[in-house]
Amino acid sequence: MKNNVYQFPQGKQREAVKKAASQSKRKRFFAKFLKLFSKGIHWVWFSIRLVIASSLHTVTGILLALLYGFKGVIIFLGGGICLVTYFHLGKHFIAPNNYTLPILAAVCIIALLGEALITFLNDVMPFHRLLGIWDKEAKIKDDESRQVANDG
Repeated sequence: MKNNVYQFPQGKQREAVKKAASQSKRKRFFAKFLKLFSKGIHWVWFSIRLVIASSLHTVTGILLALLYGFKGVIIFLGGGICLVTYFHLGKHFIAPNNYTLPILAAVCIIALLGEALITFLNDVMPFHRLLGIWDKEAKIKDDESRQVANDG
């Protein structure tokens, strides 16, 4: 019968075993806490990047849509302002302190290319890629799943 009895530590040994058990329990608790805390920080950082990228994407898309929507007015007024400025500057396209012509020309070009730029913006998602939210693998998998869904 003596062989079946476990000898529990007594006195100082018992305190040492209790201390070791509480230390290992504390270490496990802090490891779980740090893991949970780091996941929380990761998700907060991801959320901040997602909000910034989505905001930039939306604002850029709206600006391009407005320019494309009013391209006729922009080209008419921009062309008139460009003609007046060109003759006002002594038949020069640019002056050291006046960049009106290149800026208006760029706005007119962007207005004409608005639809293509919006399509590019929605397909490539540059702000999401820049902030590390959208990667090529996800886009490829998404395209493959869409193609499979369309084939079936």
